[in-house]
Amino acid sequence: MAERLFRAIGRPELGDDPRFRSNAARLQNRAAVEGLVSEFIAARTQAEALAFFDAAEVTVGPVCDEADLALHPYVIEREVLLELPDALMGSIPPSHTRSMPARSWVCSTTRVASTSACSDGRAASQSGTG
Repeated sequence: MAERLFRAIGRPELGDDPRFRSNAARLQNRAAVEGLVSEFIAARTQAEALAFFDAAEVTVGPVCDEADLALHPYVIEREVLLELPDALMGSIPPSHTRSMPARSWVCSTTRVASTSACSDGRAASQSGTG
């Protein structure tokens, strides 16, 4: 798969480079591999990169943030995100719409913290005691 990836990104010579010839070598030079691939992907939208690698028969998948994952058809169809009862908050609802902020809950017996993504991309935090 690595050789196919290298050919797809226009760098077929990397398959003969001793730093990338075997899986063990690629792991030892992970930062270099990630840099090469990241540079290629950064020049494209996620949709463009996925379509490109699909056409090149390179196995890839999207990296989803919380909001993307909550809206992913695989997650919705399998009802992976469930509303759960919570002694401190009553319940923890899943977010299935973009109108609701992506939320990450951290709970303990003494503190509950919620982090929401702001519309401008900054993180806003709220916390309370239980």
